[in-house]
Amino acid sequence: MSHHKWLLVIALVCPVQMCSQGQPSAHVLFAGCYRVVSLAWQPPDEDIKLIPERFQLRSEPAFESSKEMFAVRSIPASGNLMERLWVWRPKGSRLWIWWGTGFGGFRGTFKRSRTGEFVGRLKEWCDSRCEWKRRVGIIRIQQIDCTE
Repeated sequence: MSHHKWLLVIALVCPVQMCSQGQPSAHVLFAGCYRVVSLAWQPPDEDIKLIPERFQLRSEPAFESSKEMFAVRSIPASGNLMERLWVWRPKGSRLWIWWGTGFGGFRGTFKRSRTGEFVGRLKEWCDSRCEWKRRVGIIRIQQIDCTE
């Protein structure tokens, strides 16, 4: 089973608010709040609204069955049900973020630049039932204080 289909199955069976009732992890590398510094799409597209301008990489597991996947939420919290499907995880010195709808979305790996920002390449994905464009975005994010 492919990675995104596995996430969809877990998300449908176990929404974040039901599955993440346990104690938050004491410290998770890269957890915190971020803002998008820049985002350029190829091909250019101004209609993509899935990536929030500010977001929090939470230290609470997104799913009870996975202690390696953590929840993401927009700042301020939007109440959008799709946010329950957003996840991230540390990958060594990099971090991986997945903004999805359950049927498609964007995912990418970020690495820290010399300026302290994180730079990543977001790739669009879609399950086999849709015919979305396969857009790619170059994104720069910067860690910020978690004050709303």
